[in-house]
Amino acid sequence: MSNDSIMTKKAGVRTESEILKQYKDEFLKELVSVNIKREIILAWAAVILTAAILAINLLFLDNQEESLYVSLASYRLHILLLCVSAAFITIFSIHKSITLKNIFAVRLADISMNGFVLILCSIIAVNNELVGQRPFSYLTAMFCIGSMILMPAFERLFIYILSWVIYHAGLIFWVGDTMIIFQNFIFVTMLMALLLLISHINYSAHVNNFIDRKTIEEKNKELDRLYKINEERLRERTEELSQIIELEKLRVAFLPTYHMSLEHPSM
Repeated sequence: MSNDSIMTKKAGVRTESEILKQYKDEFLKELVSVNIKREIILAWAAVILTAAILAINLLFLDNQEESLYVSLASYRLHILLLCVSAAFITIFSIHKSITLKNIFAVRLADISMNGFVLILCSIIAVNNELVGQRPFSYLTAMFCIGSMILMPAFERLFIYILSWVIYHAGLIFWVGDTMIIFQNFIFVTMLMALLLLISHINYSAHVNNFIDRKTIEEKNKELDRLYKINEERLRERTEELSQIIELEKLRVAFLPTYHMSLEHPSM
């Protein structure tokens, strides 16, 4: 079905699925581009924060109970997080056109990256619980990804539930304290539900904004088409009127001569 036939439907209204289907590739490119820009910002934040944690690890090497928020004993995991974040920044900052080449591969890498960070931070959080500290690394990753990264429902549910399962499995098998497990289950689950809601709102707002822009663009195209049609009709009508005027001038110029020839036939 052509754009013109779709736009000439009753009231010119198109459904969300129609617009997203027609502009699927463009929507995915825009989605990936927006996410990568935000993920680079988050990766820089992760590099700075992780580097600070590693610096603290070196400063308090003889007293690893100084930090109330992170387990300095999990520095290997922090190094891994630092390396992954730095690699992401390097790849996607240098190859800025990568999003235009293979959208499927980039989206897969995007989902994998977010899932890996959440899972890694959940493991770091379990490690923190082993030394009586708080799961702020996991909660921070959840908040950043949930509030900034745009993901469809299936993708966000997959990575969040997977990391949630790994985190609580780690608490059950490694920590084993029933009170800690119960408290974290309530707190982390409530926070995850809140962030899933925020993520849904952000994604829906982006989809609606995209649909609104495309609807306006199509309306403008339709108006331009109608304007050109009316302009062409007006031009044709003007030419017709010009011809009529010219004929009228000839008629006016011819009639006096004709009447004079009738009045004076000998002339």
